[in-house]
Amino acid sequence: MSAGIEQTTDLVFRSRKFILDMLEQRGCDVEDLRNYTFDNITPMFNSYSSTKDLPTPGSLDILTKDKHGRNIFVKYSLERFRQTNKLDKLVDDIFTTTLSKGDNLIFINLGRILMQKTSKTTTASKQNTVESYCNTLFTRKGYYVQVFGLENFLFNPTDNIYVPKHIILTREETLKILKQYGIPGQHLPRIRREDPIAKWMGMRPFEVCEIKRLNNSSIESIIYRRCVF
Repeated sequence: MSAGIEQTTDLVFRSRKFILDMLEQRGCDVEDLRNYTFDNITPMFNSYSSTKDLPTPGSLDILTKDKHGRNIFVKYSLERFRQTNKLDKLVDDIFTTTLSKGDNLIFINLGRILMQKTSKTTTASKQNTVESYCNTLFTRKGYYVQVFGLENFLFNPTDNIYVPKHIILTREETLKILKQYGIPGQHLPRIRREDPIAKWMGMRPFEVCEIKRLNNSSIESIIYRRCVF
């Protein structure tokens, strides 16, 4: 095994725990997926290349459900460079065979993925980023897609004592809050979907989250944020 492959395998192994932590915080039952060792991950990684372009779960991939019954498909795509036309086809195939609109597709990449060329789902070249690509998929096709690098999962950001607790509200809870304060949703302060905690929690555009903070006197304050692109 080359040094590069061994290093990547080790990163896949170490990041797996925090990927499962993220899924668990989204309400997924991942307890059965936590019983793995480095020796389990190695053959899974070795067979990854034969399934990385398939729309169905491969050796490393994870398919589970969140607390709302929506599917979450974690698709490993351990590359730094993808042609957007090939990525478009894979995304379409996944939402045709494995997922439905309303479900969540998560790509796990090696480092920060670079997008090549423009496609029907990318915007102008200056905005041809992963973020704009995912936003366009959501607005044009209704596909909720997230892209993470493996390095995003070397720790759990919500374990930091300085990170306030974020809770995504249901539609009913959101309407109750808006009625209570007598304001329309668009007047709420905003949080971007690429905000690290919003992204970790899987916030979607137009959803509202409750954020609980403690001030210097240990008094809890509650604020609300509306998710935007």
